[in-house]
Amino acid sequence: MTDCSCLVSYLLVNSGLGRHFADVPKEEHDAAVQPPMPRAKEYAQFLTSVGKHWQQRRNDGDSPRWAAVESIWALQPGDLVAWEIPDWKAEGKKSTGHVLVVVEPPPLAWAGGRNATLIPAADQTSVWVSVLDSSSIAHQWDLRCATDSTTPSCVFGVGHSFIRLLGNAAGEPTAFQFRDGAAIRAYPISLARVIDEPSWDGGGIEDRSTLLVQRSSDSNKTDIG
Repeated sequence: MTDCSCLVSYLLVNSGLGRHFADVPKEEHDAAVQPPMPRAKEYAQFLTSVGKHWQQRRNDGDSPRWAAVESIWALQPGDLVAWEIPDWKAEGKKSTGHVLVVVEPPPLAWAGGRNATLIPAADQTSVWVSVLDSSSIAHQWDLRCATDSTTPSCVFGVGHSFIRLLGNAAGEPTAFQFRDGAAIRAYPISLARVIDEPSWDGGGIEDRSTLLVQRSSDSNKTDIG
């Protein structure tokens, strides 16, 4: 089964975003990761660095390929959401974290009652975000699952579903939840967007996220191995 980081790597490479994929550090020291590829933690660490690193490149006159997304309300199709599990290695976990692709922005994901929700007594807002993911964990409104996700019977792998992102008053992500009733985990979460570099003729920066989500839609219908 393709895992989440392999899915995102596949989408980047096959969406004409090979330079963006090359920017992401690869796991070089784990014999089980061959050829060297980014795992979820590499994606999470890289996306965390996007705001500072790529702003500095812009200040230096270089062309940016990535942009930080500051708020859960600003997510757009093709954006990446990632987190690293704290102390994953010390706890003996095989999973280092998670990385997902946004399919729809939050306003479009509100249909059918899937709207923003105030979390009682937590002073935080949250939103159900439409995502493409590859996971062995059932998500909310998960198309991989034959029954309601509270008692899921799922064919795990690549599929379209929703996760809940919680944020502070500024919309900065503070926690996530895979589905109603699942644990709310307050891990550091990073949001970022792929953008194109200006063309040689001086054209403006183009948002390449739409290419990524188009490839995501294709992958949702295709076994990518």
